[in-house]
Amino acid sequence: MNELSPSVIELLRCPVTHSELSRLDEAAIEKVNDQIRRDAMVDRKGRRVSEEFSAGLINSDNSLAYSVRGGIIQLIADEAVVLNGLF
Repeated sequence: MNELSPSVIELLRCPVTHSELSRLDEAAIEKVNDQIRRDAMVDRKGRRVSEEFSAGLINSDNSLAYSVRGGIIQLIADEAVVLNGLF
């Protein structure tokens, strides 16, 4: 996700809460991936998340995360990963 400039990220908003988004740092990505490996992460539709994050964005209240796949941010409301107080 290094190709996304901070100025681009500033323009993006969470499609659910309409709040600002910021990058997940490496420690946060590892924390999310640990929960994915434990089958403890679901998306907004209640589906288990099985694909680990290589990069991602998080909304301002730390309730939802969006993965980046192939350099493309997945800003799809139903596919937002519910963080349930992880951060």
